[in-house]
Order: sequence, then structure tokens, then C-alpha cells
Amino acid sequence: GRWSYLRISKFLRYFFYKNIAFTLCHFWLGFFSGFSAQTLYDPFFIATYNVFFTSLPVLVLGVFDQDISADHSLSKPHLYTPGQNDEFFNKKVFAESVIHGILTSCIIFFVPYLSISNATRSDGMTLADLQSFGFTVATIMVIIVNLENALEIWYWTSLYHFALWATIVTHFLFHFALYSTIIGKIFKNNYKYIGVTQAVLSTSNFWFTLLLTCVILLLPVFGREFFRMRFMPTKIDRARLNQKFRMEEKAAFVAHMQYKLRQRKRPIYSGYAYSQEEGWGRLITSGLMQSKSSSSPRPSSQTTN
Repeated sequence: GRWSYLRISKFLRYFFYKNIAFTLCHFWLGFFSGFSAQTLYDPFFIATYNVFFTSLPVLVLGVFDQDISADHSLSKPHLYTPGQNDEFFNKKVFAESVIHGILTSCIIFFVPYLSISNATRSDGMTLADLQSFGFTVATIMVIIVNLENALEIWYWTSLYHFALWATIVTHFLFHFALYSTIIGKIFKNNYKYIGVTQAVLSTSNFWFTLLLTCVILLLPVFGREFFRMRFMPTKIDRARLNQKFRMEEKAAFVAHMQYKLRQRKRPIYSGYAYSQEEGWGRLITSGLMQSKSSSSPRPSSQTTN
């Protein structure tokens, strides 16, 4: 039950955040388009944003995320009090998610706007056209909101790694295929996004803008979490740290016992062939260590006539 409450709270916070950041970019475009019906993104991206490009990581978070193990959780009843006090999701947390989404939309929209306003593509065309700008904002949006989700999750698994990186790779593959010349032939060259992916990704300006936006948005979040865990840890932070120490101690103990068992199983060589010091060997070879039967003289056989 405690896990479920934690997962649902994170899921809702992230859901509001990513959709506010996605939607408000249209609002910022309105100041430049006279608040017309012009959309910033490609209609296909608008239809698939919540289905393909931001769904899998948050679903894995909502199903499998956990702060500490079940045994450790049951041994510390005080960890259930944050859920009873609605500390994971309340009006304050909701307001923080909304503000975070607003700030994210501002950075994702205005940093590329200022960056590509005077930039050109490799074919000499401007990067400031709506199609190139919309694809740039959409790509940065997908990467940022998924990496923000990665900073939220506590329990990293191979499934989450697959969901996170496969989502980002799918975004690029999807738009490479969608904006290819084959689609242009189908739409008889009326599709304005043909060739945009190759043209935008081939410019250094795009990659610099992507890196700059990631640093502006992700570095403060990472720094805030580091500062909180270092100077203002919560009950869960202390419990997770305690669990980490216990796991390290257990791993060290197991490694020590395995080493002891290997030492005990090591063969012990003994005997004259493996003797390192002079022992009974010299006595045997000198004839001093002989049995009575071998040391006593044998009676001579007498022949009788």
C-alpha cells in the first residue's frame, strides 16, 4: 500500500508536469502568430506525444518504482506516516508541478527561439522556419521530460532502462521515417516537414541548443536533490541510506565467508614427496629405519647330505 501511494503520487506529478510543459509552448507561440490557430508542432507529433514518446517510462515508474525493500519497509513503521499526512501529493506539490511545467515550457521554447533565429541549415535555408523550429522544440521536449522522469525514479531496472532509451530512440526513428522523401511522394510534396529531420540534425546549432537546454533544466533539479539529501534528508532518505549500508555490509560479509571457504578447501599436501624439511627420508635411505625382519641377518641355508 505504501508503494502504491508513492507510485501514484509520482505518476500524477509527472503527468501534470509533462503535459503543462507540452501545451504551454503553443501559448508562447501565440505571441508571435497573433494567437491564430497555428500550431507549433507537427500534427502527427501532437497525436503521438502522450502515446509513444512519454508513456512507457512513466508507466514503468508507476508500476515498479520503490524507495526501499518490502522487508526494510515493514521494519520501519514510521515510514508510513508521510502517506497518512498526504506529503507525497497535496496542493503544494501540485503547485510545484505546475510551476515546474511552466518554467520548462519557457526554457524549451525561448532557448531554441533565440538560438536558431539567425541560424542556417547545411543547404543554406534558414533554421527559423516553423517546421525546423517545431521539430527542434519537439525533440528537446521529448528528451527533457523523459530525463526528468529518470531523475524522479528510485528503483532502476533493466525494464526502465529499455523504456527510457527506447522512447528517445523511437522519437528519432519515427521522425526520420515520417519526414522522409517516401512520405513526400505519398503526400505529393504537400507535406511541409519533408527533409526537416536530416536538415536540422546535421547542424551543430541544434546539438548545442539541446545540450544548453538540458544543462539549464536538469542541472538545477539534480543540484536540488543533492542538496536536499545532503543537508535536509527526509525519513525515506535516511531509510534508503540505512538500507544501502546494510546491503554493503551484507555483501562484504558474504565475500569474506566465501574467501574463508575457498581457503579451507585449498588442498593440504603432506608426505615425504612434498616435505620441505629433512625428516624421515634420510633415516630411511641410510638404513637406520628398517624393520626387524629386514635388519636381522637371515639364517644361512644348510644342505644336508
